[in-house]
Amino acid sequence: MEFVASPCGTGTHYTCIALGVLVAENLPLSLEMVQQIVTETRAERELSQSEIEQLAFWLNDILSEYLYREELYSEPTFSQLINQINKLHTALKELKLALTSPEQISLRNYLIELGEEYASTKGQHPNLAPCIIGCMFEGEEVSAVYHYRSDERLEEMINSVLQFLEWMDHTPAKMKEPSNWWDRNPHWFEGEHEKWLERETKPYFTRIDAHRRRATEYLIGTRLPQFYELTFRTKFGVSRPPGPGVRFVLVVLKHAQIFNDDNQPFSIETVIKYRQNYLRRARQNYQRRARGAGTSSSPSVLEEEGKKTSRSSNDG
Repeated sequence: MEFVASPCGTGTHYTCIALGVLVAENLPLSLEMVQQIVTETRAERELSQSEIEQLAFWLNDILSEYLYREELYSEPTFSQLINQINKLHTALKELKLALTSPEQISLRNYLIELGEEYASTKGQHPNLAPCIIGCMFEGEEVSAVYHYRSDERLEEMINSVLQFLEWMDHTPAKMKEPSNWWDRNPHWFEGEHEKWLERETKPYFTRIDAHRRRATEYLIGTRLPQFYELTFRTKFGVSRPPGPGVRFVLVVLKHAQIFNDDNQPFSIETVIKYRQNYLRRARQNYQRRARGAGTSSSPSVLEEEGKKTSRSSNDG
């Protein structure tokens, strides 16, 4: 049975993939890592080598897509970009006012001496070879640093600030609209939901992370539990103490080096919360469909799954 991976727009490339021969390039998880994940999950069902390889394919596919989306959403929306540009313009104006004027030498001398002191202990300034002076000492010629050219580095900085400020003070009208400033289409061109989220999600800092949180919750609460159920052929439990299902998610995230906003491993509580959120949404969607159809048919599998969130079960 062969699987040929689709790039899915991720830029991640798979070589020929077949069960029994899983060889991939630039993937989040190696086959050895997936085997370790299975071991650390400590599920009751043992997996064959072909099942482990199939799990590796599924995990790398969804993780590659997730990591690509993370990178994509690191690019600002247009309103966020304009905010950054305005902040930079303001900062440059303030820096210009704080710089020493040509007729003032006290601040200039202080900064030069500060640079010389720094270079004498940390080493020469990047791309500036120090000036060396030679002299005779006890009949032998020796060399010593005369100065580290900190005055030149200061002038470079001042000139750069003034140049950047000049650019931004004379921004042409055509540069105030979206243009080809990105190496790929900004994520806010992708769909109506993203446009709505950009308008409605406030304040500014929550808007920056809204997409990222949504993708992370989908990975943790939906996709990884689905792979667990498909692979180990049992329900993903959300009981306490947590069973192998929650352990599976946590171990996958650990090996894929996916962490929370504080750069810490995700907690058991977060995994359970995200899974319960998914089950709640599944129940609500079923109920809306049932009301719309005017039927009293039996609940779907998702609704049955949702009812189990309040039961105590250690099956996963």
